[in-house]
Amino acid sequence: METADFKNKKDIKSLTLSQLREEIINLGEQKFKALQIYQWLHQKKVTSFDEMSNISEKLRNTLSEKYYITHHKIIRKLSSKLDETKKYLFELYDGNCVETVLMKYNHAWSLCISTQVGCKMG
Repeated sequence: METADFKNKKDIKSLTLSQLREEIINLGEQKFKALQIYQWLHQKKVTSFDEMSNISEKLRNTLSEKYYITHHKIIRKLSSKLDETKKYLFELYDGNCVETVLMKYNHAWSLCISTQVGCKMG
């Protein structure tokens, strides 16, 4: 999806169930469909409206015109040979990447998540 598409569409996964119900009602659909869509997004973790098999094709097309589904995929995973540390490179829905590191200590696990795409330094 091109960056321009994000400016004209809403992130559907950022909506609460009640907000999604309101959006679905405003589209002229029955409110129970919001729960079905919510379950597809947050339980079944679909990355495309086309995967929502119990939603009509017409509604899926409307959803894809007005919303986008955020998702990420693992581009690279590195595992330490010394301990249980794991480093992940995730590609975001807009094509940018962020890194995370999962580290195990004696008392707990720690997760470091990059909060900035790219770095202007160096």
